[in-house]
Amino acid sequence: MKVDFDNYSATAYTFYPKNISPIQDLDKYLDSTEYKKLLSFLSQDKDIYGTDDLSSIMDEIGLEFDSVVEDVTVPSWHDRCINLQFLLNSRENESKKNVACINLSKLDRVYLVYILEVEYDEKLNRLKYLPRRNKLLESTEFNSHITTIKWILENRLENMREFPDDLIDRILPDIGFQDIDLGRFTMFNCFFLNNFTTRFA
Repeated sequence: MKVDFDNYSATAYTFYPKNISPIQDLDKYLDSTEYKKLLSFLSQDKDIYGTDDLSSIMDEIGLEFDSVVEDVTVPSWHDRCINLQFLLNSRENESKKNVACINLSKLDRVYLVYILEVEYDEKLNRLKYLPRRNKLLESTEFNSHITTIKWILENRLENMREFPDDLIDRILPDIGFQDIDLGRFTMFNCFFLNNFTTRFA
């Protein structure tokens, strides 16, 4: 496990400057070699996944689950992954929703598949809580969904591997990004997103 952490942290340090706060030392951060390399990797012309490959993956998963898989990646937020999602509920207007999320890192050929739950409070006209991961649903009700998605990813995209689940929340204490300061930046933030988010909220 330490080998995995060392390998992934080494990759992280090529894209994020060490010991430079993105909040208190913003100018220095933006001028760093690592940050410029990150922006280069996140640009469309540096995408490590072919457009045709992504389209066929989305189509295959959509057919498998009779759903429409959407690409909800936000390039302007500098998402570090392709963020694919589809609704697992039968109706989009239900107050409580379960969303299948497929994150394909742009920094390495690694992926995550997980379930987000969101619940809307109609009386207060707002979410009851921020979108959150539901590991119980991942291991029970939607376990077969996740297994199938993983099989598709690893058999259709060359050299794809699942990101170790026990490293997702590991903090890289000397790295930050955007509004995530030093001491709070996780492996999930590094390779994927700033937080769990969905357009189905």
